[in-house]
Amino acid sequence: MTHAAVPNPASDPVPPSYPIARVSGDLLLPAATRLAQASSGLANAGQELLNAAKLHAISFRYFWASTEPDDPLAARQACLIVPGAGRTGMCFTTRPETPEEEAELASVIDHACRSLPGNVVRIAQTLLETGEASLGRAYTLAGMPKLATLLYLRRAMPRADEFADLQDLPEGVELSGYRPGRDEAALHDVLPRTYEGTLDCPELSNTRLPSDVVTSHRSAGAWTPGLWWFVRVGETVEGVALFNPIPDQDSVELVYFGITPNIRGQSLGYKLLRHATARLVGRSERWVTCACDERNAPALGMYTRFGMREHERRIAHVRVIGGADVGSGVRASGRG
Repeated sequence: MTHAAVPNPASDPVPPSYPIARVSGDLLLPAATRLAQASSGLANAGQELLNAAKLHAISFRYFWASTEPDDPLAARQACLIVPGAGRTGMCFTTRPETPEEEAELASVIDHACRSLPGNVVRIAQTLLETGEASLGRAYTLAGMPKLATLLYLRRAMPRADEFADLQDLPEGVELSGYRPGRDEAALHDVLPRTYEGTLDCPELSNTRLPSDVVTSHRSAGAWTPGLWWFVRVGETVEGVALFNPIPDQDSVELVYFGITPNIRGQSLGYKLLRHATARLVGRSERWVTCACDERNAPALGMYTRFGMREHERRIAHVRVIGGADVGSGVRASGRG
């Protein structure tokens, strides 16, 4: 058991020192209750969380909490990090109400992040609603600063008549299907090249292996290889358009869209987006969706021109595990 170590800003009062422990044994239900009540407010939420975790094989290995100094089973602030595909980890926490609690929670988050092995989680992340300023300050104190504001965009599933004026791509440029097992090398090669000079989460480059990124993309929704497309220029792959159905949202998500610097500046992005989305005509889902860094004005302009509109936004906080600066890993979906 350790004690809170993340310092408060000089202008804030110094919080009391609360013990911080990895959650296990008899502390599991009290800590789960504190964590679940932060979202639901229900008295029995902790037991429901434990039941759901067992049903879905969610591990509590990276679960930490602060406790009352005189009662090691009285949980105060808590942080659970759930490892995901591609060496990512999503953070779930209680919600602080005072500056002292922000600093206390920051210590808990820091302990949870430090317990992560880099071969299991390379990127710890959370997505906050825009009004969660106190929680954002706690994450920042914990060494998980704001990375970007992500805009979630959508438009209705396209109809066939929307593409009556679809023009051919320039000579030598085509969309070709991705073949699982046969095109892995080409996919791993092109993804890092599409990140060069990107305006969408530019900090997120070169931390994880391409294989980790591919695994993350495949884990979004229901991976459907027939909706993954290469942009080929002659014999060279110069971009990708990767769609995955998201059944519980009645949508198909543009998980990633990117082209290399070799073919940028030729007004190809919008044309390729239309050609790729035209392949979705006839599907039963209601929406086509994507996410984009609000700083990426060119991509947002392209998506807006295509009829996509913002329906939600989240604040991404990221911490790279293993000593590297915040700089890479979990790229936001739907870059142009």
